[in-house]
Amino acid sequence: MTSPASPPRSRHLGLLTAESVDLLVVAATALILAIPYLAGISYSDEGYIMHIADRITSGEVLYRDVSTGVTPGSFYLHALLFQVFGRSLLVGRIFMMVLFSAATSAIYALCRGVSSRTMALSLTLSFAALTVFFWRIPNYSSEAIILILLAVGSTARFLRTRRQAWLWSAGIGLGAAFLFKQNYGAFAALGVTAGLLSAGGPWRKRIYSVVTTAAVAASSVILVVLYFAANGALVELWNDVVMIPLRYSSTIYSQPYPSLFGELNPEVARNLWSYLPFQTLFLQFGHPNVTFLGFKVLTIRALFYLPPACLLVALATWIRRRRAARQCSDEIATSPESISRVTLSLGMLYLASSAFLLLGVFPRSDGFHQVKVIILLFPLLAWIAGPAPGRWWRRIAMATAIVLVPVSIASQVVHVWDRRPTFRRTTFLNLDAARIWTQATTAHRITSRVKEIQKLAPPGEPIFAAPAIPLYYFLADRPNPTRHPLVLPGGLDEEAVVRALDTPSVRLALVENYGLGPHSFSEVAPAVWDYVLHNFGPDEKIGWSLPPYLLQKGSSGLSSTGTLLRGVADQTEQSKIDRSSFDPQERTTLLDFVRSPLGNPPPERIQGLFSRIESRWRSASWTVLFLRPALQLISPANWNKIMVSWEVPTGPDLLFEAAYTLAPDRWANPDFPTEGQGGVAEIWVGPADDGALPRRVWMDWLDPRHHPQDRDWRLVAVDLSSF
Repeated sequence: MTSPASPPRSRHLGLLTAESVDLLVVAATALILAIPYLAGISYSDEGYIMHIADRITSGEVLYRDVSTGVTPGSFYLHALLFQVFGRSLLVGRIFMMVLFSAATSAIYALCRGVSSRTMALSLTLSFAALTVFFWRIPNYSSEAIILILLAVGSTARFLRTRRQAWLWSAGIGLGAAFLFKQNYGAFAALGVTAGLLSAGGPWRKRIYSVVTTAAVAASSVILVVLYFAANGALVELWNDVVMIPLRYSSTIYSQPYPSLFGELNPEVARNLWSYLPFQTLFLQFGHPNVTFLGFKVLTIRALFYLPPACLLVALATWIRRRRAARQCSDEIATSPESISRVTLSLGMLYLASSAFLLLGVFPRSDGFHQVKVIILLFPLLAWIAGPAPGRWWRRIAMATAIVLVPVSIASQVVHVWDRRPTFRRTTFLNLDAARIWTQATTAHRITSRVKEIQKLAPPGEPIFAAPAIPLYYFLADRPNPTRHPLVLPGGLDEEAVVRALDTPSVRLALVENYGLGPHSFSEVAPAVWDYVLHNFGPDEKIGWSLPPYLLQKGSSGLSSTGTLLRGVADQTEQSKIDRSSFDPQERTTLLDFVRSPLGNPPPERIQGLFSRIESRWRSASWTVLFLRPALQLISPANWNKIMVSWEVPTGPDLLFEAAYTLAPDRWANPDFPTEGQGGVAEIWVGPADDGALPRRVWMDWLDPRHHPQDRDWRLVAVDLSSF
């Protein structure tokens, strides 16, 4: 007796199950990659969104009461999250993890629609490994990107099915993307328009689909504009969303696109390289090997020119396939539902969306945004490869995608491994609004400042935190007396800020002279800076030796710290470098000493310093040779300040060790415990071709990679006088 035959298995059900498993795999991989980025803290970017969202939950209206150069979507979204889940940094971090997982799944769906399963998985996993950094904190750019993926995916479904519901979905996605970041939404709309116009069929139907999508997108934008008009913020909305970004971009971030053979703009190179997840692979193994430094520059150039090259290859592929479609029968060539027409439409959709998104950030050309918006290149590469690797270029594309997976994941492994000393020194930041892991030194600095603010300023009393540290408003739960979360060039009403600070209720100021981009606080807002220096002063009862400096209104004039700040701002004699004996050809030069002596360290301590440096940096013997003459030339009466000019930017960590070795007693600051071997030194950083030192930053001497963007500056001064 034979058993009954089993019913035939549905091929569609098997395919659906396989794709569902793939989606689960890529989503889980994205979550795993994002977990390490729950740690750490961002003073400006994350603090900016958290502070504005906090003000919205307290009843303020964006643009009328708070100034920002971005459309309102992200701020109201995080205000809603605060209302539902509570007021905490962790809420935004977990939300971004989920959003990154959704974006990874969307990339897989877009790639799978035009290529094989292997190609789609390879490109998606590479996307997850290479772009996870951009989703670590709440960010309106990343949130706009997920909405653009929704719009592009909906448009792709419409091109296949011709269902009007997908047009509505695409319009909603584009309108929402514009409300999260105006330039991303506007340029993505141009890409979707090009994809719809390239579809087959009568032109009347193509134009109808474009008009329908535009009408749905515009309706959501109009509703939001009406809301702000009803709340008396229409003029401020226009000024903040349109005028301020134009002035800001032209003032701070307008950079020429690097020529193929010309000198790469150092600001562009620093911004791009600082935010790539695999940067530490070359910082660890390429330091101080000049060959790797040269390879680093080549990598930067490749990342600038790779997106345009991919677009050119995609355009050539599209033209070739279009010609092939014309050679087919009339039925296939003219049918809107034919595979060839749908494939061409999808290719133009991905090509135009990628190109227009790159154009959307081209005026800034700061690398960070260019790398962020190359996400649509992944489905574009999948479209170039096609569903089956037949031609030789398709086989090359698939092999490249497969090889890219282990390289991308290895870059993340190297990144985490390289930061293991930082992970070992992490601690839990135990504040009501921030219960996350971060560096021990950072946690102590933030905790001490927040507790001092809460002790000196009663609840409801405003404080002034500038220029780029709005996170302290959120953590200390104290209001901002001005409309401006950040002090940015191009959009700051200095007179209004000074009037707000000149009220009796503002008694505390948390300031530093480190600004956004190449400009310092004193350069961006000189009137506000001058008012702070002349009306706020350090109090010995406050721990003011570490930045940002906590100053009280009405304290004793400009004391040593105030004079130091004013010296950097006004470039007085204390902040100028005596370059009379400076020879640009010399690799190491003793420049200036202005502070009181720390005493004469024993010779054996200096010799021990050289031994430790040589043992740690065997491949950097030339660096030791540069450092040794500088220390030997310094008079024993001037050990407190060491200024050295470096030919290759590798010196901060060595200077920190030198400072700690020469004056360990000055590092035992009760306000900042060193845990036996840690410490922080004050660094003044300036360009090598300028005698003035325009800004000041702080860096952990055990981990100079904490601020890699400052490695390209050549003058480094360690000042121990405030310890």
